[in-house]
Amino acid sequence: MKALFGQLHKIPTQLCYTVHMTVEQILREVAAMPAPSRAFIAEKILEMLDAEAQIELSPEWLDTIKQRVAEIDNNEVQMIKAEDALNSIWTELD
Repeated sequence: MKALFGQLHKIPTQLCYTVHMTVEQILREVAAMPAPSRAFIAEKILEMLDAEAQIELSPEWLDTIKQRVAEIDNNEVQMIKAEDALNSIWTELD
């Protein structure tokens, strides 16, 4: 089973539907995967949630989002906690 899920992003979607597992089993399998596979699955789940919300974004926003994701993926920017960012903003405003 781990071999199957370890290459999840390389197998046809139809094959995934033939595997019947509980949520707990899926989470255990995902936890055992390499980080890139876990990230791929997380991204796809977020895409599904986003699709359900049916938020329509302008092409400009989509381009900005893609650019920022690429910058994060390529370690071109440093991630900081939201709390730290907000504290910095409030400090500058005082």
